[in-house]
Amino acid sequence: MRHLPLRLSLLLVVLLLLVPSGTLRAHTRLAASAPAAGSVVRAPAVVRLDFTTRAELALTSVRVLRADGSLVRLGPVEGEREDVRAVRIRVDETLAAGDYVVEWTTGSTDGHPVRGRFTFTVEALAGPGDTAPSGAASPRPASSGASLPEASAPASGTAPSADEPGLLATVLRFLGYVALLGAMGAVTFTRLVTRAVGHAGFDVTEMTARVRRGAALLLALLLLVAAFRLVEETRALLGTGDGATPARILRVLLETRWGLGWLAGAVLSALMLVGVAVAARTRAGWGLAEVAAIGLAFAPGLTGHAAATEDALVLALLSDAAHVLGAALWLGTLGWILAAALPTLRTARAEERDGAVATLFHAFHPVALAGVALVVVSGGVSAWLRLGGLAPLVASRYGQVLLVKLTLLAVVGALGAFNAVRLLPTLGAAESTIRIRRSATAEVAIALAIVAVTAVLVAIPPPATP
Repeated sequence: MRHLPLRLSLLLVVLLLLVPSGTLRAHTRLAASAPAAGSVVRAPAVVRLDFTTRAELALTSVRVLRADGSLVRLGPVEGEREDVRAVRIRVDETLAAGDYVVEWTTGSTDGHPVRGRFTFTVEALAGPGDTAPSGAASPRPASSGASLPEASAPASGTAPSADEPGLLATVLRFLGYVALLGAMGAVTFTRLVTRAVGHAGFDVTEMTARVRRGAALLLALLLLVAAFRLVEETRALLGTGDGATPARILRVLLETRWGLGWLAGAVLSALMLVGVAVAARTRAGWGLAEVAAIGLAFAPGLTGHAAATEDALVLALLSDAAHVLGAALWLGTLGWILAAALPTLRTARAEERDGAVATLFHAFHPVALAGVALVVVSGGVSAWLRLGGLAPLVASRYGQVLLVKLTLLAVVGALGAFNAVRLLPTLGAAESTIRIRRSATAEVAIALAIVAVTAVLVAIPPPATP
């Protein structure tokens, strides 16, 4: 009965993966264009791009190139009033007959850059009496023997691609996740674990001070990483734009969903840092930190795959937040046991130290169980939303990386179960203290590997809905 919630959680995950999901899981793609890919048209006055999701104007840039590589003069990217998924760009010069290439860059709601290119041909006017509308598609000469799409037909020749960030972006994301889980785990450790140890008669002043100082450093790191990520992601998203100038960064922050999600995370991180800083003087500090930590659980989803789940946005955001919260309860709290609690207890007498360690891990056990249940259930929901079944686990790159994460999670879960079933009942003896310290250290080391895999996973587009 003690492990029934976890077993039910695992059963729920399996059932979710067996039920197909109808959720839109694809990143932004180019659905159609005018002129259409591969078409032959009269000199167009406007280039129109129709995307599969809401167009992020601040992240969208377009270039039209002649065959010799020179740029065509274009107006600004503008939204279509009648369709939030479309943009239009005015052509500020009359295009001569010849071949042209359209290169476009935009960003999905979750901040991933998407790029593509296609070609069209401007044909020479047949004569002065020809009055065909500008931008209308015309057939190729009969000698070509090719049939062409209409101007509004799907841009099948776009070959869109979602850029995956390089090593620097992955490392920044990894550091951000470690700092986030560590800071949130500090609140859990202080509010739930040290309180139980203090009630048992142990002095937790130094232990709490270590956690407070460490949490402040992690939150400072989180803000620093967020600033670097903002610049790096803006550079990747702008693509053919003007670069990550302060004006463009400000526009990304204020005019895109990804930017608003980043702002929310930065503000909450700053509030939590204030709470941790004043916690030494007032108990209200930890209360402020706790509220900010709950809000911070939503930050990764607001700038990740969850934000692009259009028809199940609330469920996706709640699932991601629960996943972060569960990981902080379980692994973030365990990290502070190793980094602050056990080093502090080394100075105590052997019998007092072993008794304190037993109290510490008994207080942590229900917190860890709650965290594991949240991680398992929320992970199942997220996988269901982004994969829709078991087949994409092996058929897509996203699923394959997810399988690596699941394997590592199973290993760290097995270590946690071993600690709970075999070592926890024996705590109070010196030998058991040594064994659980080693086992918990291995658990945290594997957890760091899981975070590293997650930093890679969130940069990979989920499989698209057929």
